[in-house]
Amino acid sequence: MKKKVSKKKSDKLNTLTYLGIVGITLAISGTFLALFGPFLAILTTFLPIIFLVVALIFSIIQQVKNKTKLGKVAVILSIIGIVVYAVWIIILFKVLLPIAQQAIAQGAF
Repeated sequence: MKKKVSKKKSDKLNTLTYLGIVGITLAISGTFLALFGPFLAILTTFLPIIFLVVALIFSIIQQVKNKTKLGKVAVILSIIGIVVYAVWIIILFKVLLPIAQQAIAQGAF
C-alpha cells in the first residue's frame, strides 16, 4: 500500500531546506568578505554585514520551522561572522584611521 504524501507539505519542507542552504552560503560568503573585504575594495566594506544579517534571518526561520544541522551551522557561522566584522570595524576606525590621519598630517603621503 502506497502512502500518499501531500504535495504542499513536501514543497514546504523543500523551501525550508533551501533557506538553510542559502543561509549557510551567505554566511560563508559574508564571513570571507568580513575577513578579507576591507583589503579588497571600499565597496566591500558594508557588504558582509548585509550578507551575514540575511543569512542569520534565513537560518533562524529555517530552524524555527524545521530544525536541521545545516541551519544550526549557518546560525553559528553567521554569528561568528558578525563578531569578526564588528572587530574589524572597531580596529579600522579606532586604530588604523587615526594612524592614517597622523601620517597624512605629517606629509607621509
